[in-house]
Amino acid sequence: MQKFKLTNLGILLLGLMVCTWPSALRAQGNCATALPITVGTCQAPFNDASPGMSADNCPATVGGLRDNWRTFTVSRNQPIRVEYTLGTAGQDIALAVYSGTCALLTPVGCVNNVGAVAGATEAINFPALTGVTYYIQVVNMTANAPALGSLCVSDQFEVGATTVAVNTCGAAFNVPALGEVLLASSCVVPGGPPPYTERWARFVATLTTQVRIRYTNTSGDAALIAYDETGGLIAGGCTDVVNGLGTEEIRFGVTAGDVYYVRVLNADNANALTGSICIQNVAPENPADALGVSALGCANDFYVFGTNAPAANPGCFGGPGFRDGWAEFTATETGNFLITYTNTNENAGLALYTAGGVFIPGTCANAVPGVGTETVTLAATTGTTYRIRVANLSSINLMDGNLCVFPQSSTADDQCNASVMDISAGLQGDLEECLFNFTIYGTNAPEPISSSCPPATPDRDGFIRFRAPIAGQFTAQFNNFNGDVDAMLVVEREINSTPNCGTRTIMQCVNNIAGAGTESVTFNTLLSSGGAGCLLLYKSD
Repeated sequence: MQKFKLTNLGILLLGLMVCTWPSALRAQGNCATALPITVGTCQAPFNDASPGMSADNCPATVGGLRDNWRTFTVSRNQPIRVEYTLGTAGQDIALAVYSGTCALLTPVGCVNNVGAVAGATEAINFPALTGVTYYIQVVNMTANAPALGSLCVSDQFEVGATTVAVNTCGAAFNVPALGEVLLASSCVVPGGPPPYTERWARFVATLTTQVRIRYTNTSGDAALIAYDETGGLIAGGCTDVVNGLGTEEIRFGVTAGDVYYVRVLNADNANALTGSICIQNVAPENPADALGVSALGCANDFYVFGTNAPAANPGCFGGPGFRDGWAEFTATETGNFLITYTNTNENAGLALYTAGGVFIPGTCANAVPGVGTETVTLAATTGTTYRIRVANLSSINLMDGNLCVFPQSSTADDQCNASVMDISAGLQGDLEECLFNFTIYGTNAPEPISSSCPPATPDRDGFIRFRAPIAGQFTAQFNNFNGDVDAMLVVEREINSTPNCGTRTIMQCVNNIAGAGTESVTFNTLLSSGGAGCLLLYKSD
């Protein structure tokens, strides 16, 4: 017989623009015969070969000698960038974009800034609206002669936006001097009217929660503005509180999977702005916006950093607290559930409420006066939703920690004895056996780690027993949900079973993943294991 031991080495518990273009785009000589161009078509060869000038429709095109046209629409409201790059030296090009009809054109943008320089680009940025037809006019201001260039119509925010992963902090994010402002500001920004220079960041929300975005500048003066993927300014997503060096901060709700854009504006276009950016999830501070947590899972990096007054004191913290963060879960079975919050830098309180906001008596904890783990036990009813309040009781600073929820029935035996749960192994081609409810949360001291395993000092361990139906090669996997702790997977073979879990010898042990992730071992003939996550056994040959 073999047994698995899973050892907890921790404290307690276990975004691109695609551009396509045809081989040639022969432009049309007037608005009425303009051919369509698709948003996302970039660097399309645009041969200015149609003779004559159809009309002067905006100041920058007055005096033009030859013009050519394209047209496009958008399927959603979005910020658009239209740019024309001259490929023929010595010919000055003007660029215009219109809405309306060919009989009554309304200028949206009109530029002639860069002169007759090969490789120079004229650009227009504007918010395009769904269903509106837009017309692009490219005008040769130098001669009634061909000019070969390229035309690009693109989602403006994707042009040059730097992708930043959520929960990235301190990353250098410098704004160059003499840059081009892509979008007119729709909120208060530093220094009055342009010129500014700017840089854009892009992120994809990983949770439906709140995000906290900070820009810390070490030179100049910065403003911080946030937009949704349609180009809409996010409510409360604009700040210029600090005059000069310091940190600007905004916070707003996000939806998992949605794209958001962050714009850093530099008030001094002549000099570069140096600084760093931080984008991180923070726990919702309002109960109605509570973050959903799996009934067997962990919300890693559950940052508590609200701005509102905390909830009323339920009578167990000894004070109201400074800041709150809220989560919720729905019980998957009737029985006791354990809710834990491991705080790494402050003093945390933990309390449970009904979905209607009523405090549940006896579910309040602040046993650890500082860094550590608070635990609450709840007698839950299957299908019922409960809310979890995590309170920072020591300061208004950001509190970092991991929140975990799991049924007590999933807790693994923390001693190797006759009551250790059994798991079967699927043969090749059969369904594997997976213990989705397998949590290490023991109270007994763990067994020491064998010298044949990677060096480690265990905090807790859990056991499970496995009897192989046939001889051969098997694989065991343990998926640790909790990023605050580290798991080691150990396979032991029982040499004799008297007493229970008698003499055992190490076959395999692995600790390749630091924190959340999957540990996996492959071994011949037999096996055992444990932990807070999913243990998977299957025949692998």
